[in-house]
Amino acid sequence: MDLRHVQLLESRPWTVERFDEWAGDLRAVCGRFQPVSVEPRMGVRGMAKRLDLPGLTFAHVVNDLERIIRTAADVRRDDEEHLFLLMQIDGNCGVEQEDEQVVLAPGDCTLVDSTRPLSFHFGGALSNHISVHMPRGALLRARPGGLRGPRRLNAADPMAVVLRALVAKLLSNPNETSALPLVGLLRDATAQAFLTTPAASDHVSLRLAKARLLIGRHLTEPELGLAWLAARLGVSVRTMQEDFRAQGQTCAELIREMRLRLVHERLCQGSGERGESISALAYAAGFNDISYFNRSFRALFGCAPGDVRSAPRGSAQLV
Repeated sequence: MDLRHVQLLESRPWTVERFDEWAGDLRAVCGRFQPVSVEPRMGVRGMAKRLDLPGLTFAHVVNDLERIIRTAADVRRDDEEHLFLLMQIDGNCGVEQEDEQVVLAPGDCTLVDSTRPLSFHFGGALSNHISVHMPRGALLRARPGGLRGPRRLNAADPMAVVLRALVAKLLSNPNETSALPLVGLLRDATAQAFLTTPAASDHVSLRLAKARLLIGRHLTEPELGLAWLAARLGVSVRTMQEDFRAQGQTCAELIREMRLRLVHERLCQGSGERGESISALAYAAGFNDISYFNRSFRALFGCAPGDVRSAPRGSAQLV
């Protein structure tokens, strides 16, 4: 379930609250933070609300502020220590901590440390996000030094999908019996997503697995390519090139093979029998040169596309 479809988080015509009242609500929910408004006399559109579940606290924060800051003095005056798992629902939110900056778009996630100065930037645009308050000590046992700074987990990242699904499940069924096991799963998934430090080879394997997943989901999109993947995985084009080189196949070769297999599968299933030509199937899969497609198809499968379509149903098998 998408977070936007959770009843407690659904977007609505947000009312404008007095600036000091909204600031008081935020501090009651999240601790000592200093909101900075574009124009304080105009108030704040949105809300800051606390959601309590067994073993876990959420903060639902909606605002059109300029920014929200947490200074070193604010940190010293707060007794509780948390890691805030942030999930963007609508709008954008810039997050800065430890000289690291990320910008969250809808579906993106990050993890920040309440024991260090922190700032959020909105630029006066409406932002809607949820913050899950995680027990800092329990999560950082494996990494006592804390976080080095926020790291954006792209909305399409499988771990971001898992985290959003767990939060949506918790907020949709907030009864104690079903919530407690999910709370444990959410903490484990958060630690796995943000606090583990796998070996370099594990990083490469994980990125390639994510790359394959993204390619499969966006296979027919014309902009799909190395730069597109690198941007969504948060690494440089050079890093992606080296990752693919390590597995002995370039990004372009993988995309081409997956597109060819898509056309082959559609031909085996009978696509094209009712007026849809092989050329149309090739174009729909992302090819823009039919001669190149035909040569590549024959090189991979050892036959022409027409041979697959004309073969008796069930005799054409995927290679």
